[in-house]
Amino acid sequence: MASSPGRIITFYSYKGGTGRTTTVSNIAWILASNGRRVLLIDWDLEAPGLHHQLRPFLDDPELTQTSGLVEFLSDAAERSGATGIRPLETYAVRLNWTFSGKGAIALIPAGRQDEAYAQRVNSVNLRGFYREPRGVKVLGAASEALRAQYDYVLIDSPAGRSDSMDAYTVRLPDVLVFLFTLNKPSIDDAEAATRRILRTAERIGRQATELRGRDELRIFPVPTLIENREADKLAAAMSYARQVFAPFLLHVQSSRKAVEPAQQAPYWRDVETPYVSYYAFEQVPAAFAEEPGSRQGVLASYERITYWITDRTVASLHPFSEERRKWVIEAYALKRNAAEMPLPQREEQSPRWIDLMRRGWKYATVALALVIAVTAWRMVRDSQPPSAQVGTAASQVYRMADNLRDVADGLRKAEAAAPNYDDWDDSAKAELAKFTKALERLAAAQRQLNDAQRQLNDVRAALQNPAKEEWPQKQAPPAHQRQ
Repeated sequence: MASSPGRIITFYSYKGGTGRTTTVSNIAWILASNGRRVLLIDWDLEAPGLHHQLRPFLDDPELTQTSGLVEFLSDAAERSGATGIRPLETYAVRLNWTFSGKGAIALIPAGRQDEAYAQRVNSVNLRGFYREPRGVKVLGAASEALRAQYDYVLIDSPAGRSDSMDAYTVRLPDVLVFLFTLNKPSIDDAEAATRRILRTAERIGRQATELRGRDELRIFPVPTLIENREADKLAAAMSYARQVFAPFLLHVQSSRKAVEPAQQAPYWRDVETPYVSYYAFEQVPAAFAEEPGSRQGVLASYERITYWITDRTVASLHPFSEERRKWVIEAYALKRNAAEMPLPQREEQSPRWIDLMRRGWKYATVALALVIAVTAWRMVRDSQPPSAQVGTAASQVYRMADNLRDVADGLRKAEAAAPNYDDWDDSAKAELAKFTKALERLAAAQRQLNDAQRQLNDVRAALQNPAKEEWPQKQAPPAHQRQ
């Protein structure tokens, strides 16, 4: 059971062809590689396709024998009450892949893909079921069960409007990721759809709040399939999209009193998703197809999107071993499922903490620069000499480094005693969790490194020049000292 309720995130696009399903599957791999329990739901009943993205990892890749969402909805709609319905979570099938820690991916497919599938979809009165009190109660019970069992539930919704749109865009999700392409009709349609969704959320606010467990439905617009060949047109389209969606992104700002384009700019730079022609021919996830840490493809964009929609708690993919990456790429190319190919053994867990340590020292360096930069700003503001505060700031940074070193020693001892993470005792796992959380917070400071470095240089210059040691109170240095 989850220690806290899981989060439901819907991925929606008003038009098709935005890479929605590919985005969903890649974010699932990123989350699960970081030890999160992830459930995927294919809600695109008219054109299901999420199972194709996961073909090598399914025992029944064609879903000829696997029931799913449409069977659940049919069962619920046919009963007069809300009891006796097979729970939605029992339709989930787990992928054949072993992650570090508790990480896992499961799938609730659209439904059994046999000759009667279309008949079952058309026979369900979805509009009436979703809006009547019994349907709301069934969805509420399903939502509560899924949140208890999974850390993240990712819904791949159909494009455009459908009878069940209110359910997967308003009633269930905590977060709505709205994907669109950078042309004016697409941007305008996305804005209009967003406003309709928010009006619906306001109209059924109390019911939706009960299902979500929170008051606010947060929307993250994401431009996809971006071509860089027409730089002028791209800049104009991005500027227009930022202006159109600005009122919906107050939640990414430090203050929500008014739209602040400068505060929203980092979000927009992060979530731009490029078009990569390779994925027009291959369904292999970028989590495996691209080199770990690469900034040339789409994986980096998926990582940054994950960072934002998880409240900045998951920042990157925990890389898979080269042997396992090659196995996955080959499995997709040959169109074979996992049962027909020997899966390489899971890699040892020692690279996980070593990677964390490397990131830790990098971010500690960033933190050091930031602390000294803030110190410089404060002494300029207060007109105090530099030497009065630098010593205190330095001692704080040294204590931070000592704490990181202590945690590193503990992790090193745990890894030496039990190389496999599953064999670590609870205290070692707690140390790793604490260290990981600290790194995720420090990662957010990395973007300010350049500005901090410049201010650090100013502090060093002040320390090396005694003439600048005592500044007149509330006044700038004399002109001859500034030269």
